[in-house]
Amino acid sequence: MAQPVIIDTDILIDFGLDKPDAVQTMVNIEQYYTISVSVITAMELYSGCRSKKDLKEVEELIIPDKLTPHSGETDPPLDLVAVIY
Repeated sequence: MAQPVIIDTDILIDFGLDKPDAVQTMVNIEQYYTISVSVITAMELYSGCRSKKDLKEVEELIIPDKLTPHSGETDPPLDLVAVIY
């Protein structure tokens, strides 16, 4: 089973905008980790929605099993990955 990792808002926003570096970063991370988001990241994505289209895109991004919101302690602890792309 892959180690879980939390992805930050900036990477997810760029990924949602199909920016090549962010897409490649997500592909690379997905090879080795189970991608998760914190409830803070989920809130940031929802608060940035300016239309129903934006809301739908956020819901499609964070509802699938690949992006599972985490809000507290996990066992084992989540690895934090800082990626500069």
